[in-house]
Amino acid sequence: MKLFERIFVIVVGTLVVSAILTPLVYSGAVSIWTPFPWPFSRVFDRVAMVVLAGFLVWYRRAFRLERLLALLRSDGFPTAFARVLLGMIVTFSMSIILLPYIVDGVALQWKDQAVHGFGMRLLKVVPAALLISVIEESFFRVILFLSLRASFGGIAAGIVSSILYAFAHFITPAKDWIYPGLSPTVGFAYLGEVCQRLALPGVLEAGIGLFLVGCVLCFAMWRVRSVWLCIGFHAGWVIAVKLTGYFTIQGPNFEFAAGAGRRYFLVSQPEAWVSVASVALFVLVYALIAKVKPQEELGSSDIDE
Repeated sequence: MKLFERIFVIVVGTLVVSAILTPLVYSGAVSIWTPFPWPFSRVFDRVAMVVLAGFLVWYRRAFRLERLLALLRSDGFPTAFARVLLGMIVTFSMSIILLPYIVDGVALQWKDQAVHGFGMRLLKVVPAALLISVIEESFFRVILFLSLRASFGGIAAGIVSSILYAFAHFITPAKDWIYPGLSPTVGFAYLGEVCQRLALPGVLEAGIGLFLVGCVLCFAMWRVRSVWLCIGFHAGWVIAVKLTGYFTIQGPNFEFAAGAGRRYFLVSQPEAWVSVASVALFVLVYALIAKVKPQEELGSSDIDE
């Protein structure tokens, strides 16, 4: 149970410490940099990332951070590149195939877009998608899932890590929140505003979709034992979502659910759940063709011990 306690400390501790530190950081930055270009919400996010990194370093032995480096190095550059590219192609293609069923003319409509603008959009989306995927897969699938799996087994580890993965997506910036000034409680007031999002309409449906994404990625991590393939899968989904926003517009008489918004609308749709689930089937086929056994170690002989 110590591992669950540490996870609880990391999650709650990151939020609480960030709520305490961010007003101090923000007020200090505003006093020396006028006009300050970032809103309070963005500073809170950056502080939270630093605090989270600090907790992970503190618990580095419990979560065995050396395992992450071993897995990242294990494939070698050609294999890692090929698996990232394969993963991106698979999830992007499966998402695009089902997209016409989601663009129904009511919620979403196709829009005319200049072809030359697509290239520039792609150049921005792909690097950002890869960066997001490296960070999230390193934490949720390697550090969290593999640590939990070693103690509680694959099913429990996949469920717990995927719930946390889905939950984390709704701790998002309250960009319209106005900083009232430095006080001992102002950070917690902002945190309360952020947490209210969890009760908004659409969160449940989008949460189910994100939970399925997490489960499939955990399954791929266990079955293929390649963090790079997971990174590719993740990046392909991010690219598909971003480009869908480029090629579609909101229907004139349609309102996105407040909790999901445009950002998580796609993942809240049953058609998207089918697309996500189909990736699990691909993982099985890929593992059989590549003759990868789920018990095989990758990069370090003690990864699962």
